[in-house]
Amino acid sequence: MYFCKRRTALRLCFMMHVYSDNNLLIADIRNGKHEAYEYLFATYYPRLHNYALRFLADGDAVGDIIQDCFMKLWEKRGELILQSVDALLFRMVRNQCLN
Repeated sequence: MYFCKRRTALRLCFMMHVYSDNNLLIADIRNGKHEAYEYLFATYYPRLHNYALRFLADGDAVGDIIQDCFMKLWEKRGELILQSVDALLFRMVRNQCLN
């Protein structure tokens, strides 16, 4: 189990180096690269989860909302025209929590 966590951490560390440029990350997601999407999920999920808990007390509902937002992002990845993917994700999560 420790090996898996360490291996994942090393992989994430490598991906962080590759996707330090937001424009490259957006372009790779738009092109359907799974590595970029995995990086996005691994990087933003914890922050989005803590943010959504400010609106909802139910952790399971928060997880479902965040997963739904990531699915919508992936489904509409070809239509992405933005500079900041984090602003989009936080706005999507906030709107879903308020609905």
